[in-house]
Amino acid sequence: MKITFYLRDLRQGNYSIEKIFHAVADQLKDQSEISFFYVDSSKGFLRNLLSARKAQGDVNHITGDVNWLIFGLDKRKTIITVHDLGHFENTLTGLKKWIYKHLWLLIPFKKAQLLTSISEFTKSRIKYHFGFHQKIVVIHNPLIQNKSSIVKRAFNQEKPNILQIGIMQNKNLERLIHAAKDLDCHLILIRDLDETTKQQLRQKKISFECYSDVSEELLQELYLRTDILFFASTYEGFGLPIIEAQAYRIPVITSNLCSMPEVAGHNSLLVDPYSVNAIRDGLRKIINNESFREDLVRHGEENVKRFKIEIISRKYLQLYHRVHEN
Repeated sequence: MKITFYLRDLRQGNYSIEKIFHAVADQLKDQSEISFFYVDSSKGFLRNLLSARKAQGDVNHITGDVNWLIFGLDKRKTIITVHDLGHFENTLTGLKKWIYKHLWLLIPFKKAQLLTSISEFTKSRIKYHFGFHQKIVVIHNPLIQNKSSIVKRAFNQEKPNILQIGIMQNKNLERLIHAAKDLDCHLILIRDLDETTKQQLRQKKISFECYSDVSEELLQELYLRTDILFFASTYEGFGLPIIEAQAYRIPVITSNLCSMPEVAGHNSLLVDPYSVNAIRDGLRKIINNESFREDLVRHGEENVKRFKIEIISRKYLQLYHRVHEN
């Protein structure tokens, strides 16, 4: 069985979807013939469709962000993975939203043989807007990490390092800044910062450092320096840093909405992401309560077992056989 993974164009800043499906493909390479097709942004719409058609396998898997490629593929052989509907639900308005809804979502979803969603939350949003519940299969994102490289580190209670990952508005940096101004902590920010935000951090006398275009090696180094992961987003389709941090034995503070309770698991620290006081109280509890902190770490280590790459890859392989044999 030949499986073709269809991915968005190789541009700076893309890594999460690519990392996930390269890892899945690596697990399946001994059982299937694997190939990758990347959208080429230097080519037009039609040329990409023609190239995509030539690259078809026995199963075609559109892995995210490029649902329109299905217009060039055999719909009977094609799966689309949906990561979230955040852009559609929270950003677009008017005519742009109507066009996006129909050409990027509704028609591709209708054409695809099956849809996968990376969380029950995302599945619920697809069902709410479009239906198709009978063709949606939930397969979580996998944890991709070299466990042998993870070393337990002592928690720095005097001045903990708080890691925040992501550049979009939903990542909730502004509320983290307001919450952190009364705490003696250091922020590690994986994002570009504009001068206004830098000035805000300096005015509040918050110690910080920031990084952009982070390599896997640097990300690992930053996790190893981290005492707390802040991932109290206002919207997430999944939230991969939650389980990455848990695997590094880092206590996580995350949101009580969208996909985050589903991903973080039971006995996690969930807060209202719109409340600065709730965020501040949660951070203080992690910093000051050692037994609570250790409970978060222990439950986190148990939680990540659900997301082993072997488990997730096996679920995808079963789905590919289902489409191939249809």
